[in-house]
Parts: sequence; structure tokens; C-alpha cells
Amino acid sequence: MAGNGLLKSVFLVGLVVAVMTAWGVVTTEGAISCNQVVG
Repeated sequence: MAGNGLLKSVFLVGLVVAVMTAWGVVTTEGAISCNQVVG
């Protein structure tokens, strides 16, 4: 059971990191696209 909790914690941390990374990529790409359209 302890291993199960640890696995869940690692999964949650990985999920948060993945979401933050994806959000950073999307916002960065969006800003670049907007700049290209405006420019």
C-alpha cells in the first residue's frame, strides 16, 4: 500500500510537470504566432 501511495504521488508530480510544460509551450507558441501575424 505504501508503494501504491508513492506511485500516486510520483504520478501526480509528473502530471503537474507535464501540464506546466505543455502550458508553457502553448503560451510561447501562441505569442510567437501572434507576433508573426501582427508583424
